[in-house]
Amino acid sequence: MRFDLPSSPGTEGPSATLGEEFLIRVLGTEEFSVTCSLPKLAGRRLVGRLSAPVPVEACIEIDCDDALLLGEVLGIWREGSSIFGAIEIQQALVGLDELKAIRNSLEEGSHRAARRRSA
Repeated sequence: MRFDLPSSPGTEGPSATLGEEFLIRVLGTEEFSVTCSLPKLAGRRLVGRLSAPVPVEACIEIDCDDALLLGEVLGIWREGSSIFGAIEIQQALVGLDELKAIRNSLEEGSHRAARRRSA
């Protein structure tokens, strides 16, 4: 499932791909992870079934293949035996694989230059 963050009119915003099931890490002094499944997306909002309750207003992190999403829990509710949560995605860091490749390339160049200076 592709998650496109809204951007300014006429421009393309960042995007990330979420699976049908993924981990949400709750950040803070007592960090823990829950599974989110069957997500529905609307703008910057994500609603999904959670494996356990999460505190409202908790900061969360979602690791995608090539992105990192940061957000806040807006609400939690039960429907029968299922727990659902609404999350607002506030930041998206995308293109992490490309950034890692650039960093590795720069580090290799730096190491080569250091070897030439020491020779």
